[in-house]
Amino acid sequence: MNSNWQNANRSLYFHDASENLSGSEYYSWNANNQEFVLSVIENNYRNEEGRLDSVILTTMTFPTMEFIPSTKINYGYNAEGLLDTLLYSSYSNDIFVPSSLTTYVYDENNSVIERYSSFWDIESEIWVPSSKLESTPNSEGQSEVDINYLFSEDNQQWIENTRVTYTYNQSGKVSSLITEGFIGGSWRNSSRVLNEYDNSNNLIMETRDIWNNADNEWRNNTRTNYTNTSFNKIAQFVSEFWNNTEWINGQRGTYIYSEPSGLKKVSELNPVVYPNPSGAEIRLNIEENSDLHIFDALGKLVYASINYVPNEALSTKHLNQGLYLITVKNSSGVKAIRFVKAE
Repeated sequence: MNSNWQNANRSLYFHDASENLSGSEYYSWNANNQEFVLSVIENNYRNEEGRLDSVILTTMTFPTMEFIPSTKINYGYNAEGLLDTLLYSSYSNDIFVPSSLTTYVYDENNSVIERYSSFWDIESEIWVPSSKLESTPNSEGQSEVDINYLFSEDNQQWIENTRVTYTYNQSGKVSSLITEGFIGGSWRNSSRVLNEYDNSNNLIMETRDIWNNADNEWRNNTRTNYTNTSFNKIAQFVSEFWNNTEWINGQRGTYIYSEPSGLKKVSELNPVVYPNPSGAEIRLNIEENSDLHIFDALGKLVYASINYVPNEALSTKHLNQGLYLITVKNSSGVKAIRFVKAE
């Protein structure tokens, strides 16, 4: 049995000049080739106030190794600027089709007190209720109790499903949460989370237990140890699971932070598109002939080039102003870069 740490996944995060997350790339480890392979690209788009307007996920398909839009999330806000709706859409037949909708209800203190989820019935073309959450906030606006209901289409009524009770430390951090299931007309323990913090209120331990009905007691399940940087961000976590005798290592995550601006120098990017922002054409500084695919802000494929020659002029006259994503596929694998069409 191999007891060494082995690569599994890698995530890269990109930020704009205002430190807002502008996109992410998710990689999976290919053990055969001993390399990380780009599998999912996330692009974040913001409104003039800097709030998230939409998120588009583009996923690699096999065996073609092409990136195809998969999911789009649209964010809606109320007059106070609070999150009002989340609309999820799936990509099908070259368009995004609604799949689920979440709406939020707030009290006079702008604390969430209700959350409704529905799914889109394609045949009937209506939103069908699926679940709702009723939240009871404390004096600080933090949730004390969340009750989740599932909608019964047979009875056309809401049925209790789970209840989560929160406790907080003096600094307002969650110290515990207990989840119960509604079984046989009463609430019964299901799982709990216990959190520990250091003197700077950084999370250092998260323990998850499950309820054992036979012995009427909590049993170890998993725990996660966190170490933190000098600037109070997570440096590493190690998750373990309980095998009824001892704690066994399960997963380890290591965090690497960039300069405060979150921006990389052009010389650090590979490949490089220039000029960026662009005008009527762009060029890619890459090491070998490659296949290119350009996607617009909606995740739609707007251009494809097979066997592109490095640094060859690529016309962008047909593209509207906005943000675009280029995927570059060659013998080194698949990489993605972003550029802005400015004029």
